[in-house]
Amino acid sequence: MAFIGLIGSLLAANGTYLFSEIITPIYSTMFECTGGGNETFGNIPASSSAYSTRTWTGDNGLAWSATDSRTDQTLNGKAITLRTSTLKNTAPAAGGVGTISFKYKRVFTGNSTLKLFVNGVQFGGDIAVTSETAATFSQVVNVSGNATIEIKNSGNRTIVDDVVWNCYTVPVTGPELQLADASGTNREC
Repeated sequence: MAFIGLIGSLLAANGTYLFSEIITPIYSTMFECTGGGNETFGNIPASSSAYSTRTWTGDNGLAWSATDSRTDQTLNGKAITLRTSTLKNTAPAAGGVGTISFKYKRVFTGNSTLKLFVNGVQFGGDIAVTSETAATFSQVVNVSGNATIEIKNSGNRTIVDDVVWNCYTVPVTGPELQLADASGTNREC
């Protein structure tokens, strides 16, 4: 009943609703998108076929490292090649992770298994790397707050490129607003 009083108080003197003045500020706060980013590997160290630990400042100023990796292979421009190693951001990405995706493919011979972790939790199961044709992995993660992204490779060499994540968005739960006219017929919002 209090909700009906609220609707009645939203009527202007001329009989029109003033929802935009009240609903819009709430909506933009609830769904503010912060975070998200990408890593194209354009800033990785100089091309090298030697396996070692690499560190660099990537796209968006985020610090990254890759153990047991090389930098002389390409996928969509510069890319990182992982052997038995871990690629991760060494400073947390702010704003959480909604969906994350990356490109990958086998290089040289032998198959591998990639695993995606965010804040130490695996998402999406094991990714079999069996083809020298590029593939894209994409996974909904929905982790809020600061996030550490890790891509772990076991087995043989795998090229990883174009890591992209969008921001975490707070899921909408609870009641929704439904408008009805004076006769009680529901109307679209």
